[in-house]
Amino acid sequence: MVRRDNTAFRYHPHIKITVNMEKIIIELIIERGNDDLSGRVTYNNNLIVNNGKTVQELGENMKVLLQDFEDVDPNSIEFEILPIIVE
Repeated sequence: MVRRDNTAFRYHPHIKITVNMEKIIIELIIERGNDDLSGRVTYNNNLIVNNGKTVQELGENMKVLLQDFEDVDPNSIEFEILPIIVE
């Protein structure tokens, strides 16, 4: 899910976007692996996955991919963390 705070709303079958050029809030789903964390986001209907040793490292890795593939300014991204708990 993608949310941009303020002003106008656009709807898409798979994502919700609220338009504002200051911050983009993106749901980051995190799962713990044996040695690291795996994360995934959906942006513009594209699934982007990556991993990292810490939540901070994972977030930075995701920002790089979002910049490379979706031309999103990394400074405008804020993640809403959604952990997956596996028992």
